[in-house]
Order: sequence, then structure tokens, then C-alpha cells
Amino acid sequence: MGKPKEGIQLSDGRLMIQHVIEPLMTVCRTILVVGECRGFHAGPNERIHHIVDRLPGRGPMSGLESLLSSGIADGYLVAACDQPLVTPQMYAKLYEHDPARPCCFVSNSGTESFPFPGYYPANLLGCVRDALESGRHSVRQLLKESDVACAALSATEESLVQSFNTPESLIYLNSIIARSLTGGSRCA
Repeated sequence: MGKPKEGIQLSDGRLMIQHVIEPLMTVCRTILVVGECRGFHAGPNERIHHIVDRLPGRGPMSGLESLLSSGIADGYLVAACDQPLVTPQMYAKLYEHDPARPCCFVSNSGTESFPFPGYYPANLLGCVRDALESGRHSVRQLLKESDVACAALSATEESLVQSFNTPESLIYLNSIIARSLTGGSRCA
């Protein structure tokens, strides 16, 4: 993108990360922002807290390690800053399972899994640390090696978990937001 994704202002005037945080606030009591989070500051907000990435520059697995090692909760609903179309109802699906197991979305066809958003229990910390120590940084691979619960996505929901991480996809995202502002559907 050429700049921090979380701080990109979208066509409705809100930052990309605000599109992620707002639906999360309807299903989570506390929001933990992990990493540097450039371009966004929550200001005085007792529900939003910042966790420093203990191993910066090592990708999402490192952020997951920082979050799980925080000791704040027994499990965490984790969302990426570049997935602004996920709805509260979709997030809630990730809680409908055994809280000791990670949970991720699986495509309507059952052929693809999505590591984010996902539910990650604190008991996964050892596996995350082992992966990082052995140079493995793929959260998707970690989930393949774990006992994971899956939450099925409808075809419409599947289009909402996409990441927007290129200038071209940002143009498309802004067109979706503009349509929703004029009463059109947010669905892709």
C-alpha cells in the first residue's frame, strides 16, 4: 500500500481500522490492538488497549505470540486490520465452539480456511512459540497442525473476509463503502 493500512482513510471518512474495531466492539468487552498501529490512536478509551509486538517485523505469528502471552484473557478473537467488512454476526460465529480450541472460518465449499478473523485460546501459546523458534511464520500452517474448530461461511460472508492490501483493492473497497452510504449493499 505504501503506507500503514490501519491508518488509511476510507471514502466514509473513517480509518480502515475503525471499520474493524467498531463491529468487534459489539461482541467484545475489550479491544486489544497489537503492534505499532501507525496512523491510528484510540485516544482516551477504556475499552481499547495497545499491546506492543514483542517480536516486531516477524508478521502475524509474532503479533499472535504477543497477544497470547499478554495473560489478559483465556482466549482472543483476532481480526486483521485490513478486513473491514466482517460483521458482528460473523465474529460471533467464532465463539460457538469449545473455548479451549482455536476456531477459524472455512469457505462455503469447505476447501479453504481463513486464519483471520479467528478465535485463538491462550493455551495455543506454546505451539506459536515453537513455530516462531523454528522459523515457521505461517498462521495458516499452525492451524493445519492444530485441533481447530471450523465455522462455515456462506458465499456472501466469504466475500466479506477478504483482505484489502493493494491500491487496486482499496479502490474496490471504497466503492463498496460508497454504495453502502447510498443504501446499496456492502456485499461484494
